Amino acid sequence: MNRVFLFDVGNVLMYPFSFEEFYNSLNIKEDFNSFKEFFIRTCHLAESGKMSDYDFFDGIIKEYNLDIDVDEIRKIYLKSDGDFNPEALALLKKIKDKGYKIYILSDLKETDFGDFQEHVSVDLYDKFYKSYEIGYTKPDREIFEYVINDIGIDPSNILFFDDKEKNVNGAKEVGIDARLVNSFNLIEYFNNNDLI
Repeated sequence: MNRVFLFDVGNVLMYPFSFEEFYNSLNIKEDFNSFKEFFIRTCHLAESGKMSDYDFFDGIIKEYNLDIDVDEIRKIYLKSDGDFNPEALALLKKIKDKGYKIYILSDLKETDFGDFQEHVSVDLYDKFYKSYEIGYTKPDREIFEYVINDIGIDPSNILFFDDKEKNVNGAKEVGIDARLVNSFNLIEYFNNNDLI
C-alpha cells in the first residue's frame, strides 16, 4: 500500500473557527473586518513559528485594550474554535483499519495542537506536521517539500485533503495528489470516490 493520506485540520477534521464568536466574546468596539485582518496577520506569525502563542494573544489584548489576561483570552479563543467532526474521526479510524498510513499537516499554533491532542487519539494518525515547528505555512513550497522528504515516498502517492484552494494548488505544484474538501463534504467525497 504505497498510498498515504494527508489531512488538514481546520475545516476538514474539525468545523471552522468562528471569527464572529471570538470577536463578539471579546466585546471589541472596533470594526469587525479590521479585527479579522489583524487577527489573520498576527496568527500567521504564530503559525509560522515567528511569534509565540503568548505574544499572539497578548498582542490582541494590547491592540484592543482588553481587560483580560492571556489565559482568559486563550480560553475564549478555544471556545470559538469549531468542534471536531466525529464522522471525520471515524473516517480516520476506517482508513487506519485498512492498513493505510495517515499524516496530518496543519497551519496552527501550540494552543491549537494542544486542543487537537485533547480530542484526537494518537492511534488515529502516524505523524503530525506542525507549521509552527517547521517554520513555514501552506501553501509555501517548503512545507510540502518537508513533508514529502520526511514521509519518503513519491509525492503522487500522497493523497492530501485541504479546504483552501491555494493550499491544494500549492501541493499540486510539488506533485502531491491534492483534493479540495471541507468538514461538511469530506465524508460525502470519500463515499463518492473509491479512495480506500
